Amino acid sequence: MPRSLPTPYPDELAGSVLMRGIIRCALPQKRFLKEIFGKRMSNLSFFLPANISCLANAMRISPERLLWGHTIFPYAVSHISVAAAHEQANRSLARWGTNGADARCSAALVQAATQGVQSLRYCQQCVASDIRRFGESYWHRAHTLPGVYVCHKHGLALCESDISLVQAARSYECDIPQYQSSAPNQLPEVPASVLQGLAVLSASLVRRRQDWHDDWQPQYQLFAYATGFSAKWGEVASSQVAKHLEAMYGNDFLRRLGCQVDRPSHSWPALMVRPGTVGPFSPLKHVLLRTFFAHATHGPKTFSYRPSGKIPRDYASLDVQLAEGVSELVAAAERVGRLTTVTEVMTSLGRWSTYRHDRSKFPLTTAALLRFRSSESSERKLGRRPRRKAGGADTATSKVSNPSLRGERHSTSRETPSPTCAPATDDA
Repeated sequence: MPRSLPTPYPDELAGSVLMRGIIRCALPQKRFLKEIFGKRMSNLSFFLPANISCLANAMRISPERLLWGHTIFPYAVSHISVAAAHEQANRSLARWGTNGADARCSAALVQAATQGVQSLRYCQQCVASDIRRFGESYWHRAHTLPGVYVCHKHGLALCESDISLVQAARSYECDIPQYQSSAPNQLPEVPASVLQGLAVLSASLVRRRQDWHDDWQPQYQLFAYATGFSAKWGEVASSQVAKHLEAMYGNDFLRRLGCQVDRPSHSWPALMVRPGTVGPFSPLKHVLLRTFFAHATHGPKTFSYRPSGKIPRDYASLDVQLAEGVSELVAAAERVGRLTTVTEVMTSLGRWSTYRHDRSKFPLTTAALLRFRSSESSERKLGRRPRRKAGGADTATSKVSNPSLRGERHSTSRETPSPTCAPATDDA
């Protein structure tokens, strides 16, 4: 006859029930699990075990009650669509062990619900209360969720046990909380009200069977507008949401949870409130963002935000900068005696195209270039040499007014004696 398991206590993890069963029966883990499942079991998840139906039968409860009331499944699917959550529930209630895809799905859910958690945690006040009520203590789901450092009931700092999550997944021959002697953890440098808000919200998610919304992004946009994170042109100031969220939690706290904000404009808080963003986000990030909006001050805020589109250019300051650059380059060319051109000067400054298309916006630069073209360093100086017009008055005047040129022409021409100028003879 298959061995039965203890009835789970309120909010008790399924792995904790197995742990209490092993302690009560004083049997080795392999033998105990073989009597429960009818075969050898290894790497049985402490948070979302395989073969929910078999475990529920041994605990004398329904599989649905075990899945929703004693695993981290409600937390893992708390922010996905209703259809996807139902599909995950059906796969979780099926008999696992032969389907590798289901096993990977289970591992992904456990990873999403234990992000940043290193070991099992417990509250000393809850341990004392459980002993008074049930005669023994157990491991609570709400204490092992990511981002939870205080008890949602008592507000006390949780104690970190010596049972790591890797150990809990492989060995159930461990102590229950009443046999632990750990001191309360040192709380991170986050406001106490924020830590309590994270714990309360996380506990509410893991206790509720349904807390789903298919439109979380529009909800977050409404939260952003309500708390004043709105740009002047009407859109959500997503980068400011990321910056203020990081300021409230602190970079060390977010990195400890694996939710750091590196580039505000491309970080996960900005993407979660930005319209048109698709992609799943972990439950922890939803909890962090919802707690941030719950503790953010309401009312309008002023941001030094630039509208999207082409960046406006400050032509006045750019004109001053270019004029100084032209003067420096011209002075350097004069020192070495080198000739240069306007194109070469402006190209070396990297603004030739800008200046060519908007010359009217650069009066100082234009004046500096005119001074340069009048200097000895300009390869092409201003002004023109006088030209002689063909057949014009200037040509005639120059011929008349230059007698030396006429004399030179007469002297170089061939002298032919005129017949009228021939010498007279005696016969004449």
